[in-house]
Amino acid sequence: MLRQQNPPRAPGHSWYDAHFDLPALEFDWHYHGDFELTLTLDQGGQRYLGDRIDDYTSPDLVLIPPGVPHTWQSSRGDAHEVHVLLLPAGWAQRLVEAGVLESLALVALLGRAAGGLQFSPATALACLPLCRALRDAAALALLGLLFAIVAELAADDRATPLGLSGGPPQPLDAQLRQMLEYMHAHYTEALTQETVAAHCGLSVASLRRRFDAGLGEPFGRYLQRLRIGRACHLLWSSRLPVEHVAQASGFASPGNFHRQFRAQKGMTPAQFRRLRQATVAAR
Repeated sequence: MLRQQNPPRAPGHSWYDAHFDLPALEFDWHYHGDFELTLTLDQGGQRYLGDRIDDYTSPDLVLIPPGVPHTWQSSRGDAHEVHVLLLPAGWAQRLVEAGVLESLALVALLGRAAGGLQFSPATALACLPLCRALRDAAALALLGLLFAIVAELAADDRATPLGLSGGPPQPLDAQLRQMLEYMHAHYTEALTQETVAAHCGLSVASLRRRFDAGLGEPFGRYLQRLRIGRACHLLWSSRLPVEHVAQASGFASPGNFHRQFRAQKGMTPAQFRRLRQATVAAR
């Protein structure tokens, strides 16, 4: 199930960095309101970003915009080394406004990452010692290491746009966050605008206005993106019949599922699954 993740920042830190040595990466479908830079090493598997699924190999370095559901799932049982940096939306711009003009490069990078970016293996390897150094760095040294990482990312002329649809660029207000949390807990059910509005004590008209203003897209489109993302994972990772995938992802009928899936992915669910099978066979 999709969940919101808000990792706590260390006292005296305005952004978050973490380092993990894991036996494997399990499917953990989550989202948050920060830009996320993740460097993954030593393994391979699938990377799920919104309704996009890609194979990844070591080293894998991606920058994900706020509000995009995402996870990684390893295909083998070897160890992973993972480095994660979370930068609050609007944080870099506030640094510039406070006179820290060195942050302009970070603002420009995050602007390029509005649809997500995958960086070249060479850049990933160049960033690796800097990410490792973050583990034991003092507070002031952390900023220097962050800007050194940004310099490597900004210089990567082989970075690939991922075409993701991110969430709001600014933190959500409490009522919109309540709506999203309820949707993320119930999107595989027969969810309607009326149900969500009633749960949050709003009129349907007010819900629509808040969605359009806060997320830049209507309720129905956001809900369909959640469901298609879930369907992609099931098609990619299980042998469930397509009709069962539709039901498990919250679609009322197989026909509606096929129409929505083709509209978003440009192919049928069966074609999407065959694409996965062909990819595995080609390895």
